Amino acid sequence: MTSMPGSSQTDAADSADELPPLPAEGATCYRFETPNPLDVSVRNQAGSVEITAADVTETSVEIVPNDSRGAELAERTRVQLSEDAGRLRIDVPDRRMLRQPSLEIIVTVPTGSSVDVETATADVQTRGVLDSATVTTASADVSLSHVSGRLEVTSASGDIHVGRGEGPVRVRTASGDVRLDESMDEASVQTASGDVLIGRLMGELTSRSASGDVIIGSAAAGSVQAKTMSGDVIVGVASGLLLW
Repeated sequence: MTSMPGSSQTDAADSADELPPLPAEGATCYRFETPNPLDVSVRNQAGSVEITAADVTETSVEIVPNDSRGAELAERTRVQLSEDAGRLRIDVPDRRMLRQPSLEIIVTVPTGSSVDVETATADVQTRGVLDSATVTTASADVSLSHVSGRLEVTSASGDIHVGRGEGPVRVRTASGDVRLDESMDEASVQTASGDVLIGRLMGELTSRSASGDVIIGSAAAGSVQAKTMSGDVIVGVASGLLLW
């Protein structure tokens, strides 16, 4: 089903502490009852995509134009929830112009949802715990807080940051730094130009960089295969770990 744009007003809560955050000025808002995690698909060429996974039973979508041309684009954006309330799709029409109108897409979904995001220059940021995440960008920064399952990021140009990856991680970027604070499973990282920084490694790592350093703060388990054509490889090892 497709929700109609709503106003920024909601029913008053019992106390000020329970009031939901106010939508941004000029935002087009959608609300859906979603008691279970969703599969979320977002297509937004320019602007930003922010997705928060939280303990909620209602999914909210805000579309915020960054200029007058963006306002027209916001009106044409399709926001659709499947009949079984399991899949949410947000599609911003692709306007092939020299200067693409930009939109901020702000989404709140239940914890454990999965996301598939595709952008050109729109930065992507997620907060909270997602089940899986697939992000494809042309030239944008990507920041993912916590993914419990499979995580895949592909970018031509842009920095990539992952807070915690509990499942398999696959990152590909032509130009940009990759930072992975904590990896609990196997990880594969490739960058043509950029540094690879991993804080804590609990699984296997395969990393290749044509130009950049590969630095691992603490390898506590698994194996490390790291290569760089122009740069240093530094691996810290957890105390008490046997090496061979």
